[in-house]
Amino acid sequence: MKIVTLIENTLEDNSTLIKEHGLSIFIETEEGNILFDTGQSGNFILNAEKLNINLNKVDFIVLSHGHYDHTGGMKPLLEYIQTKPKLYVSQYFFLNSQKYYLLDASKSNLKYIGIDFNESYILDKNIPINYINSYSYALTP
Repeated sequence: MKIVTLIENTLEDNSTLIKEHGLSIFIETEEGNILFDTGQSGNFILNAEKLNINLNKVDFIVLSHGHYDHTGGMKPLLEYIQTKPKLYVSQYFFLNSQKYYLLDASKSNLKYIGIDFNESYILDKNIPINYINSYSYALTP
């Protein structure tokens, strides 16, 4: 197994990789390749290119939860790859995707922190969605 962090927010200053608030990890296994989360933008794709990771070899995409910093790169990814990896999300992923963060309690100033796509967008891209309804789950090819 090989695990490579594609994007996160702590890098050495001399790194040529892009950093951002968020997370994306590429996991290579004998059974298949997993992309765990997609960061907050498509910048993880640029980092994958710099790291010589072919995202067209992703068999499974796992999105941990519906916040922009873990799912924001999903649309750029689906425009970038030519393959159709299986998507794994919680059974509540799309139902609970409208998330807001209160920036200033005195002003009721809200920032949207949810996802920027819906179930129809994924299905229109012919990406199979597998809904997880338990605390443990085995990815199957």
